[in-house]
Amino acid sequence: MAAAFLVLWSNDALAATLPDSTVTATTTAADPTALSQQPTPTRPSAFSQPARLLGAPHTVLLQQLVEDTGSAVPLLRPVPTHPPNFGRPAQFPVMTLAPSRPVYTTFATYKGQRCLLKCMKDGERSKAEKDALDAIHANSPEKYGFHASVKSAFVRILSKERAANGMHCVILERLNGISLRQFAGMLTFTQRDKILPGIFAQFIKVYAPPWLGARQYRTSDDTFRAADIIIARTVNNTPRVIITNFDSAQMAETAMRYSVGGTHGYRPPEDYSSKLVNQYARDSWMTGATIYASFAGAPPYGLGYDPSTKKAVVWTDDQMKGEMLKIRDTGVNSCKDIVFPNSARLLALMKMLMVPKFEMRSSITQISSDVLGSIAQSATVPSSMQGVWAKMKPHMNALSS
Repeated sequence: MAAAFLVLWSNDALAATLPDSTVTATTTAADPTALSQQPTPTRPSAFSQPARLLGAPHTVLLQQLVEDTGSAVPLLRPVPTHPPNFGRPAQFPVMTLAPSRPVYTTFATYKGQRCLLKCMKDGERSKAEKDALDAIHANSPEKYGFHASVKSAFVRILSKERAANGMHCVILERLNGISLRQFAGMLTFTQRDKILPGIFAQFIKVYAPPWLGARQYRTSDDTFRAADIIIARTVNNTPRVIITNFDSAQMAETAMRYSVGGTHGYRPPEDYSSKLVNQYARDSWMTGATIYASFAGAPPYGLGYDPSTKKAVVWTDDQMKGEMLKIRDTGVNSCKDIVFPNSARLLALMKMLMVPKFEMRSSITQISSDVLGSIAQSATVPSSMQGVWAKMKPHMNALSS
């Protein structure tokens, strides 16, 4: 499972000199895990000694990069009225990266621009990220009736380098925002009901249209996790969506392809029964699962609650497979229903995106502008929005470009 780009807990520094530029270490915001009063997980380092980027002989990583566990950030607020099978989301165990696919990150500056250095051992993943983002930003949305500014909804890649120890690194723009996972986790239920419809209307509008390079490059599950959608603040205090994390992107030459990666709780039922999966239908399910998780504080499947210990329990692989195959066969979801009156239109769409039988599932590429418009219109900016941003500010990347 790949990790989110916006790392808020790393206090390690990076200093390096790239060709014709200077990379200088910077510190990050406070560890968000402290908000839920949980210990910070131990994250191994990518480098046991200083390392160099091969593109410049004098490029030296003076300190260690930190493994970015992405969704290992615990959910940030307990939800006492949450459906009983989830219990208190703030007590959920962390969900970590697959050991074979770690990602390491640190903040820096590149040619005077604040950036994020992201390194991994898997060169194919690093190349996929660069190719996908290059394709997106090279595309022409104007040909499809979209303003060129829509590309600002996707993180930009600044450069790609190779470390002397074999790591493959990309240099990404540094985002001034907070992950949707954290953003939603710090909202009250009333605020979620008012704000989230507008966020997801934005997300689907910019991700689904045919102009997007993602019509060529489809992601696995990772872009659809709430940890990988960054929420930035606009001048009028409304949230703006920025989509990150394309290291599991793949060419969509055909809809039926092998899936790459998979996040516990977000994968569709067909992942558990087929080798070849319709990636467009998979996108739809994972979008729906992310909507669900943003409202409920946890994905629709994969986590239970033990009332005797008052702790959450992660389903075993066999439990997960059994439940997902059951809902595939019956065509009926077994996750707890969620009700937010103001978000009824968005939640109705969520159910269409999460139809268990993929052949009958709605596609996010076919959602009409009228539907998205009605969802967006149901969103409101609460009078408390100034206070919402004030609460988010300590956990945002305030030093972003």
